[in-house]
Amino acid sequence: MPKKAAVKTAYPPLVHAILDGLSDLKAENATVIDLRELENAVAAFFIIADAQSNTQVNAMGQAVRKQAREQCAERPWHVEGEDNSEWILLDYVSTVVHLFQTPARAFYDLEGLWGDGKVEVIDLEALAKEQADAAKALKKAAAPKTPAKTPAAKKEPVAKKEPVVKKLPAASAAATATKAKAAAKPKAAPKTKTLDAAKSAPKK
Repeated sequence: MPKKAAVKTAYPPLVHAILDGLSDLKAENATVIDLRELENAVAAFFIIADAQSNTQVNAMGQAVRKQAREQCAERPWHVEGEDNSEWILLDYVSTVVHLFQTPARAFYDLEGLWGDGKVEVIDLEALAKEQADAAKALKKAAAPKTPAKTPAAKKEPVAKKEPVVKKLPAASAAATATKAKAAAKPKAAPKTKTLDAAKSAPKK
């Protein structure tokens, strides 16, 4: 069996959409057979996958149809096998999808019947991871860019201003001190001449 690979081949968009649907449902053993170089091939591509129950096979069919419709506006031209979901066939004309329950896939062995085509087993887990990474990158690119915050400048502590003391010249300081002392002394009461003193004063 060919080695598993993520989808690196340049398949048409419909093939990628179908593989996306299979990846969503975690289908097993997804395989693409490229029939384009074969003469009298009934389609350009076969896509084959299997699952363990008819419920999952049916869900895979619904997921494939959803992705093909949403991504490529494609609807299957013909559908078979949805009643018992043992083998569902979705015919998109250029691409035919075969979804099996595991025992039925081994029994019909389409890879053996069409082994002359180019067979590639798809690693759906790697494909899902690639798609998730691409979606994240797209979302990140579309998000509005916010300007980076610059760290706020630290405020320097404002130094306290010392009160300015004006120094007087030495002479001024002495005069001020003298005035202060004079103001502090109690004033002497004015001398009044008594009547007797006035009488005893000599007349000129």
